[in-house]
Amino acid sequence: MPVDDSEESFEASRALFAGKVMSLIDAGRISDAYCETLLVDEAQDYTDTELLVFRRLCKRLVLAADSRQSIYKATHTPGLPEKLVGAVVALRYHYRSGLSLCKVADAILSDAATYPRLQGECHYPEGERPSNVIPVPCDTFEGQIAKIVENLREHLQLYPGERIGVLFPKREQVEVFSNVLLRSALDDPNSLIWIDTLHGAKGWEFRAVHLGGCEVLSRMGAVQKRLIYTGVLRGKTSAHLYYSGHLPGYLEAALGVLKPPQADPAFDELFKKR
Repeated sequence: MPVDDSEESFEASRALFAGKVMSLIDAGRISDAYCETLLVDEAQDYTDTELLVFRRLCKRLVLAADSRQSIYKATHTPGLPEKLVGAVVALRYHYRSGLSLCKVADAILSDAATYPRLQGECHYPEGERPSNVIPVPCDTFEGQIAKIVENLREHLQLYPGERIGVLFPKREQVEVFSNVLLRSALDDPNSLIWIDTLHGAKGWEFRAVHLGGCEVLSRMGAVQKRLIYTGVLRGKTSAHLYYSGHLPGYLEAALGVLKPPQADPAFDELFKKR
């Protein structure tokens, strides 16, 4: 069944598919012998029906979830995921994303009570390979594309053999960039460059990530903060954020956490005559 790119169509289609599979299970046409063990990543983004389908497809179910990276409308009945798996193990530390990326991500989702902070959980080897998050203002979207291609050349040399991500909020931005990259002279014989939407990049990780078209985030509704939060954390060492015009205020403020604090004014400056 074809599915268009609209959020409404996606939500309707996933509900339809999950319902059809559950009907097959209820009719005895699929049993828990379908597989011995099923590991579901990004479990926070599945609906109740989808999780119940997973439970009935296998003898042993493992769910990996992080509510901070939920980017869909899926909401669970309280306690359902825990009930489906039995034992729950909280993974306290992470090792992928550098400290700078964690600081920016924490500032994007600044409600520490709802979204536990990443900085204190970070075990990335910052001393071996310092991380960075760099805003890249451009006059136009075409300028963004040119700058991304330029930086990709540098990163392919700087991080040989490692995957580099180029992500955008909108699918049409992905298509424009992909067409330009095909016509460029960029040498990527090992296909290390991965181009996708922020939605599509869920579950991936990259040594460096380039997030283009960030100026349109403000038009993406309530999910925008979690989208860019997840996008930044696709990166291990480096994240570049490209935009034309203005960044959303919360994102501009989040990038500000990496700036060194301003020096205290001198006494004479406080009381200088006007």
